[in-house]
Amino acid sequence: PPIAARRSGIIDQIDATRIVVRATEETDATKPGVDIYRMMKFQRSNQSTCINQRPLVAPGDIVTKGCVQQTLVWNHWIS
Repeated sequence: PPIAARRSGIIDQIDATRIVVRATEETDATKPGVDIYRMMKFQRSNQSTCINQRPLVAPGDIVTKGCVQQTLVWNHWIS
């Protein structure tokens, strides 16, 4: 399933398993200044396929609340 940004911000870091967004919205003391989104890497699905997610954004990109940050790239048959 696609991951949408919970808050507006700037993409701080990306690696194979996560996207880190530095929030630019006003935050109160109870919320951290970054949001971390985890991606599925080669997870087996219930239909004998492999799920792999890759980011659609790059470091430094500006995202808005609700912006889709990653997508399902391929399904690979597992035998």
